[in-house]
Amino acid sequence: NMGGSRATDPEIFEVAYPYTLLQYELAPDTGGAGRWRGGTGAMLRWRVETSEIQCVTVGAGMLEETRAYGLLGAKPGSLPRMKVISRDGTQRELGVNAFQAIDEGDIFELVSQGGGGFGDPLEREADQVLRDVIDGLVSQGAALADYGVAIAGADGNRKINLEATKQERSRRKATERKSA
Repeated sequence: NMGGSRATDPEIFEVAYPYTLLQYELAPDTGGAGRWRGGTGAMLRWRVETSEIQCVTVGAGMLEETRAYGLLGAKPGSLPRMKVISRDGTQRELGVNAFQAIDEGDIFELVSQGGGGFGDPLEREADQVLRDVIDGLVSQGAALADYGVAIAGADGNRKINLEATKQERSRRKATERKSA
């Protein structure tokens, strides 16, 4: 987990360590859904360029007790995830506080924790949810599942299905009233 730490410049990382950085970007669907969406985690993938590497995964940031919680009806942020993808394609999830052997050619993947949201996700403006989808911060599926916003179309041609969004949000609010 890289939560709270400053990210190393990728070029310095590659010069100092026997790794090649393959991917470093924001990870969709990691910020907790809310009227104000939680901060987005990062996805890092690097390939190990030497043999017999030992790494240690430390800290309690991967535990449910340390998850960034949501406030006033919002959802929590995602928990961080770590895994190793071997050259043969097998994948193994890494736990916390353990030593791990990593071999040359293996890919180490880390998705950092997302922040918790604030406020009811159904109150987030549908236009903001669409912008989040276009920007790659929220998937189209999560837009509907978490925010009740139906988005039609694909890359470069996405738009809100206003009628489906209105119906979905009304249905969920009615369900909430019945259970309250």
